[in-house]
Amino acid sequence: MKKSAIFALFMLLFFITSACTNTPSPFNEDNTLIWAIPGIVSFGGGEGELGEQWQEAVDEALREKGADFTVRFLPIGGVFDGYYEPSEDGLWYHDKIFKMINEGDRIDIACISVGSNTEDAYMQAYTTGITTPLDEFLQSEAGRVIYDKYPRNVWNAMRINGEVNGVYAGTLRGAQYGYYFKKDWLTANPLFEPSMLSGKLSSLAETLQAENNALVLANLSQHSIAGMYELVSILPGIVLDNETACALYEHEAYTDYLRSLRAIPDPGKEKISQAGGEDIFWGNSEFPGVYPSWSDEYVTHPVSSPDLSSEQSALIINRHSEHKEQALQLLSWLYSDPAFADLLLYGVEGLHFIRENGVVYAAEGAPALDVDAIFFTGMFHTATPPAALDFPNPEYYAGVSERALTYMETLPDAPHTGFHFDSRGWEDTIALLDEIITKHTAQTEERDYDLPDFLRGLDENWEQAVVALNAELAEAGIHDLIAEVNKQYTEWSALYSPVK
Repeated sequence: MKKSAIFALFMLLFFITSACTNTPSPFNEDNTLIWAIPGIVSFGGGEGELGEQWQEAVDEALREKGADFTVRFLPIGGVFDGYYEPSEDGLWYHDKIFKMINEGDRIDIACISVGSNTEDAYMQAYTTGITTPLDEFLQSEAGRVIYDKYPRNVWNAMRINGEVNGVYAGTLRGAQYGYYFKKDWLTANPLFEPSMLSGKLSSLAETLQAENNALVLANLSQHSIAGMYELVSILPGIVLDNETACALYEHEAYTDYLRSLRAIPDPGKEKISQAGGEDIFWGNSEFPGVYPSWSDEYVTHPVSSPDLSSEQSALIINRHSEHKEQALQLLSWLYSDPAFADLLLYGVEGLHFIRENGVVYAAEGAPALDVDAIFFTGMFHTATPPAALDFPNPEYYAGVSERALTYMETLPDAPHTGFHFDSRGWEDTIALLDEIITKHTAQTEERDYDLPDFLRGLDENWEQAVVALNAELAEAGIHDLIAEVNKQYTEWSALYSPVK
């Protein structure tokens, strides 16, 4: 189909820029790779003269590598909603990508890691038919550079029906999540005894008590509750329990969780509700690296499950692209050459950025470096990380990639690793379930832990609240969806599960 006017303008500006430089560019529309990324991402080169110098440097670096192509980023959606398509279209980023590709717009590489909270964008790209199987390439000389970057279990998590259809673009997979408790606040506000809790929560509380800690569980997400009880979150309100899909809010683990909240004495509940945002909060295990003093000021307890489920963040190569080999070669160079990755993300060292203490900073007069760039290009484990200037420890990101990779290597394959639910035909049901759950469990105020009373153990009628929630979910079709999940999982497991 005809290319969009915006894309034509994008390429016209590229050629005008090339024509205005001293060195004519050998690149044109036919040999320029288009890499789609979310519009929220900005790059170190910026715009104007600095941006032109950045693009010229990228072109020159590719010429030196013997490339007969170059690359340009195409931002879509995000804060630039309407940049490519009208904002009133109501499409999520990945839906826009699928629509553009299926209408013939030129995209060679796409970041598939931004979507709604109810959908698996990577699986949707696969079922839409726009992904390129990569197993053969990953075993080639150029592909091994990428394949060897990650542990084998990560590639198992990237498989869809036995095939790798994208390059891993995850980031802090190595970080567990849990609660942070300020020590001074805990000392002044003892909350409850482990004996008041039941089941899984009781054993956790006993561990915490031995460490002079306490346990507060008033704002756990579905994923976190599932992880604590060794369940696997699949879809809104649906988890895998020992490889069988079931309704989380009907599960005994969830009622155990709420029953334990009710067991907290009223004074403890009152203290929780009055706690400040610096006293109790939810974060990941890398936070002490951001704020070094926290190791002394806070005690922590992780509650997320340390397993490796299916991965949903990927760089895909458009199956319809006429430049698949060039796109794969570009990724191979980026993964094998950190200096080239830095150039593509941040610009020219000394002109656009400077390097110091294992991280990069914007050079004087250059645009600020965007942390999102390293995330949404999949270069988190290759490029030099940017300094996070709003952190007390701006060099926090230095070494975080190595720590994450080391952690991921310790995670065993699980029976469900690589399972992706095919949501085609179920989109409306999934959206409705998510809407119902959000209505019943939405925060009542801005504070993370200030949830509806039945989720904080403050409502004596919490059991009726759960019954009402489950009744609405049942009417919306959750049990039909669970049956479909179990059907798909059984068929997939027989053929592809990495653990037999």
